[in-house]
Amino acid sequence: MPNLHDVLRHLIRVSVFPFGTAVRSAKIAVRSLSAHTGLPVLLIAALLVALGYRLLKRSMRFVVEVVVVTLILLAATAVGWLRW
Repeated sequence: MPNLHDVLRHLIRVSVFPFGTAVRSAKIAVRSLSAHTGLPVLLIAALLVALGYRLLKRSMRFVVEVVVVTLILLAATAVGWLRW
């Protein structure tokens, strides 16, 4: 079982590498969480998938809101209602 220092060092080292190492890092993180909490790996993975989906849904709403506001500001600038 890797200790926290080794896991953090590994995550920092692989953060500049492609997707395959990110998957390995996720596996290590899930196994580490499972070892430290005593919950089964499948339960931890299911919780992380559910939380990831919720975060993705919320962040997509935020991105859509930012795009809409940006388009409104660009349109108002093009019409002449705003000057920067």
